Amino acid sequence: MVKKKVVAGLGLTIVALVLLSFTFLLPWYNYSIEPEDDDRATSLDLYFDEMEISSEDYDSTDTERDEYPEDFEPADVLNMSKIFVMISIFFTALGSVGAFIVATGKLSPKVGAVLVLISFIIALIAPVYMMVSLPDAWNEEEFYSSESGPHESFFGSSNEDIYGSNFHLSWGGTYSWFMSIAAGILNLVAFGTIYTTKSMPERMQYGYDRQRARWQQQPSKPNSYDQPFPTRSEEDQRTSSKDNQPMPPPLSKESFKESISEKKERLNKEIDFLKEEEKMIDTREIETLLEENKVEEAEEFFNDLKENYEKYKDTLKQLGKLDDRKSRLAEKLADGEIDRKTYSDASESVIWRKSDLEEELNRLRKEVIYEDYQKPF
Repeated sequence: MVKKKVVAGLGLTIVALVLLSFTFLLPWYNYSIEPEDDDRATSLDLYFDEMEISSEDYDSTDTERDEYPEDFEPADVLNMSKIFVMISIFFTALGSVGAFIVATGKLSPKVGAVLVLISFIIALIAPVYMMVSLPDAWNEEEFYSSESGPHESFFGSSNEDIYGSNFHLSWGGTYSWFMSIAAGILNLVAFGTIYTTKSMPERMQYGYDRQRARWQQQPSKPNSYDQPFPTRSEEDQRTSSKDNQPMPPPLSKESFKESISEKKERLNKEIDFLKEEEKMIDTREIETLLEENKVEEAEEFFNDLKENYEKYKDTLKQLGKLDDRKSRLAEKLADGEIDRKTYSDASESVIWRKSDLEEELNRLRKEVIYEDYQKPF
């Protein structure tokens, strides 16, 4: 029973990974100069390994992209930021793998959350480093003689008189800078969703030793290998005999808040009802959670179990109907009502459908029946 929170956290880390990858394609920083008296403008975009200069002159735009010149101080900041982003991609990918393993139930949510937390911290290093270091780099370049500019702050704008003309200047981080910030935030949200997940993957797969020993000591529990594995027809017969028995009313939101003891009592009654209908139904994890007073989580597990059990019964019914249909086809062939080709075509369709249902039944059985009975159909 995979936790939805873990799946959501996994999705967020994947989106963060995609955002970080796109920072290699889009500019990190922009510096633009626009004259106030006409429509001409010049823009400088800084990428990791190159810069792009765009000049707009009325209806035309000229773009030129080239490598950074030697001893261009901002290029050193961009290069170091590139290294930080590469490290961030590695740890974000590691966090995604950790979230996936948590989703499969083979890793503690807290361990997976720590991996994602590291991804969050490292993802923010590049944009923070650039925001702190780039103004000093511009200052070394003596970029412009104006009082305001990128040498004074990472973000900003001003109106300046340069060489006797009025210009509007604007500068600051652009696409990739904001995407790296967004990737860090997504990793932080993913950390929160995974860390707050209450799951016990080791117990879900194997059970606590003390609980397992107690279950195996109970003679009424069908958890011994000495008992024969029931055939599908026996399961169908046992299940169909209970079809007319009404299920307990569905869980509903009451006008008052149930106490923990009331919820435990209600869940125990519904568990007993399911056991009367199917003695081999696997409620061990739910019972353990109830003993530990983790009622909310026990209720979530119970609802998943009940849903899978309903699908399990429905699949048994469909298999029974296919057996009946095949028997009727054989009778019609014997009575001469249909020819051999019609019988073969119809039987083949039944066999294919039955194969799919048997595979589905085998999967559902592993979800609802004791582990000792999880054998191929």
